[in-house]
Amino acid sequence: MTLNDDHLTLYDFLTDADWNHRHGNLETANMNWRRAEQRAKTDKDEAKHLYVDGSYTALFFAVFSQAPYYVVEAILKAYPEACKITSLPLRVACEIGSKESPMDKNVKPYSAETEKIIRLLMKSYPEAIDRDVDSLKSTIKTTALHLILENQPTLSLVKGMVGINEKLRGSATSSTSKRTAKRVKQNSLLETVDKQGQMPLHVALEYNASEDIIKYLISLKPSAAKHARNHDGYLPLHIATKSECIGNVLSVLIEAFPAALTKKTKKLNQTPLHLMFNFEFDNFSYDWDMENEKSNIINSDVLSGKATCELLLDAHVDRMVSDEQKSKTIKKLFGLKDSDGRTILESAVNCGKIFPVPDSLIQLFERAERGQYISEPISQEETNCVYCFENKKEMGFLPCKHMCVCEACWDEHKEKGFKKYGCPMCRQPIESATAWFL
Repeated sequence: MTLNDDHLTLYDFLTDADWNHRHGNLETANMNWRRAEQRAKTDKDEAKHLYVDGSYTALFFAVFSQAPYYVVEAILKAYPEACKITSLPLRVACEIGSKESPMDKNVKPYSAETEKIIRLLMKSYPEAIDRDVDSLKSTIKTTALHLILENQPTLSLVKGMVGINEKLRGSATSSTSKRTAKRVKQNSLLETVDKQGQMPLHVALEYNASEDIIKYLISLKPSAAKHARNHDGYLPLHIATKSECIGNVLSVLIEAFPAALTKKTKKLNQTPLHLMFNFEFDNFSYDWDMENEKSNIINSDVLSGKATCELLLDAHVDRMVSDEQKSKTIKKLFGLKDSDGRTILESAVNCGKIFPVPDSLIQLFERAERGQYISEPISQEETNCVYCFENKKEMGFLPCKHMCVCEACWDEHKEKGFKKYGCPMCRQPIESATAWFL
């Protein structure tokens, strides 16, 4: 489908370009994008028209059809008010490519072009960032920040959106009464909850946002780590555990709310460690079938289930001073039961009947249930490399003095693994490695 009539409307150019783009006719699509750009520049009144029974602007169609940046910019310059009416164009841009669920791995992150358009729209109408057309008078709303966090945005886009919103809120506070200023302060972007009771941090964890984004959100609002969402009672740590977040993210969440490891979800009454072995009710439980393909290096992007459990347990007891306190703390944790009456150990054993939960992890839990997680004689397995679990530990790291990997794993992974992420035990940078022997 092509257009030869230059007297057709801006809307005609946009819809034709969209059709050709979706059907792979890129040359024709680009030609009509350019014609739409020129029409917006030469006839600004057309950009003001409302189409489809007066419901939508040309700007809406341009954003919805994922027109190039130069088209969106031209239409917006012709009619700046378009970013404020009907379905907010900023929200439409943020929803482009949104996943239907966190398990949808086929949706790609935003393109650089899409992020550029989002920046343009949020600068043109900052009020749209925390405005939800479905709940204008409610404090419960899905903000633009919630939306972009479903699409693995860049940190710069997240920072830009938060910064623009904070600047807007600051100007609103300075120009309103004390009562209104107090309300504005309470309803900050980072603590606004959507209909599921999720703050932006929950969404970021659910949709596997990058580590730097997670750390940024927590640094600005540490209290978000204590907020449980409405429908299932999940804290951010519950979400991070079942979403298989990397060790650094788990550590930051525990530091922000250490008690999270003992908190239970709604209905199923499961702690984050219970969730690691939940395969009967939760479709998003940990994938133990892929355990052998994951790493025991804490900073790895694909942390193993065993290493995840050890990290959570270490963080839980490290706050205790004496061995007696550590023993009581870990024993109390392993005495907690879910709605089926299962302890963490019993959940792991039950999961292990179907999935390859490592025997070494079961043994670790057995000791923890007895309160012996800290002080236990070195077993044969504990002398083995924490990376391959087969060879003896041979390499000692300086300056931390941990000996935890074999020479073969060191030689194979030292550049992209150990030297990049640090010691698997403590994450300190490795300055040198020497062959030691147990």
